[in-house]
Amino acid sequence: MSAKDLVKINNSNLKTAQNDLIEIRKEAENVRAALESAYNARLNTVNIETFNQKLKESGSSISQVYQSFKSAGASGEAAFRSLSSQVFNTNLQLR
Repeated sequence: MSAKDLVKINNSNLKTAQNDLIEIRKEAENVRAALESAYNARLNTVNIETFNQKLKESGSSISQVYQSFKSAGASGEAAFRSLSSQVFNTNLQLR
């Protein structure tokens, strides 16, 4: 997604869209780092408590991640739902 795409979605100006994309990228990196820390490859599970703690340590939260992704419109919300689904499905496979 480009800043121009985000301008169209949110009816914002280019500078605001660029800042939004920077924020989305930052949140995505926080999620990636938190997932890496919380994932147990041996058990193929994600420790949700560790995930939330790592997000908190990065200055973020799951609600902030959602709000950042949501600012990208339907595709951002779909990406957040997909991420959530994958995390929870990983844990369900253990059962």
